Amino acid sequence: MIRLTPSEEYELLREVIVLNKKEKLVQQYWNLVYHIVRKTLNRKRIVFVKDDIEELRNEVFIRLFDRDCRRLRQFREEGGLNLSGWIILVASSTVLDCLKKKDPGGIARRDKMLSLEDAPFFAVQSDGLKSLENSISFKEALIKLPPVYQEVIRMYCLGSSMPEIAIGINKSVIAATTIKSRAVKRLKNLIDKENIHK
Repeated sequence: MIRLTPSEEYELLREVIVLNKKEKLVQQYWNLVYHIVRKTLNRKRIVFVKDDIEELRNEVFIRLFDRDCRRLRQFREEGGLNLSGWIILVASSTVLDCLKKKDPGGIARRDKMLSLEDAPFFAVQSDGLKSLENSISFKEALIKLPPVYQEVIRMYCLGSSMPEIAIGINKSVIAATTIKSRAVKRLKNLIDKENIHK
């Protein structure tokens, strides 16, 4: 995958949304989506075959183009993500949603698999953030963070690796790791302040 500049991404989006030319976007992100689908299945320890990955990859592109490209229209550059980062988020959430549908009471609930819309309401335990009973305080704290911090937390909560997050925010892995650490620290501080005032 050749990394696109922001202007090239904008032009690619315009071609898809305005001119209904979807082939270039599919070609550009075909392998990336395959990798994300496979990685998400591995992370959840799901047994799969190549056909499963290809089926889920197709589902990702269907979701991107569904309802007049609604998911692509939701992409906002000012949110701190580039287009490939947005597609990583959509791919991860699509896989998790499909797993939930196939096993609504099993793996999905045990592993707290979340859709893209639900991602901000939980945090990852390895950083000392724990699942919060009061998701409203987490949500309130999250929206007080700068947009790039919000996107890094969302991608991290969805299980994206640091290299994937780095691609998503168009930074180096070292810079993305630093941003993630700062975002987690600020989020914890905001939640702690919120809990003290209650």
